[in-house]
Amino acid sequence: MALDCSVEVDCRDGEAYCGRCCRRAAVPLLRSDIERLAGELGDVHRYVEWVSGVPVLKRIKGGACVLLDPSSGRCTVYEARPLACRLYPLIYTPGLWVHVDPACPKSSTVSVETIVKCASLVEDFPKMVARDWLREVHVLSASSYREALRKSLVAKFNMR
Repeated sequence: MALDCSVEVDCRDGEAYCGRCCRRAAVPLLRSDIERLAGELGDVHRYVEWVSGVPVLKRIKGGACVLLDPSSGRCTVYEARPLACRLYPLIYTPGLWVHVDPACPKSSTVSVETIVKCASLVEDFPKMVARDWLREVHVLSASSYREALRKSLVAKFNMR
């Protein structure tokens, strides 16, 4: 499984960038994400909060990611962005496997080859987060962990 898998999407929307995903998604972080962000930002504690034992990027007024530049719609740390952001708009939904998020306006530009190339990483991402942060993960199945994390993030960010 290649951890360097990145889904390339041209998010330009006229002169600015769409940034829709950065205004609605919760972004759980791996240890490697925090290390990469620390190299770019220094002290990452201003940008991270903990939700159910997992670090996530903070949200600011209106629900946008703390790292989103609201004037341009671009990520201020694009080259160091977390793996979850690098994989988007690919998402894993139990029962639907890995697919492109239909909420992304550029979803139709993601190739089948990209989906196949990154699918195992997208599917394994919740387990990677659990291995990095959750000590009691050995008692949870992967599906029950995903459901517990989804419920906590939905409750926290009032998503969907």
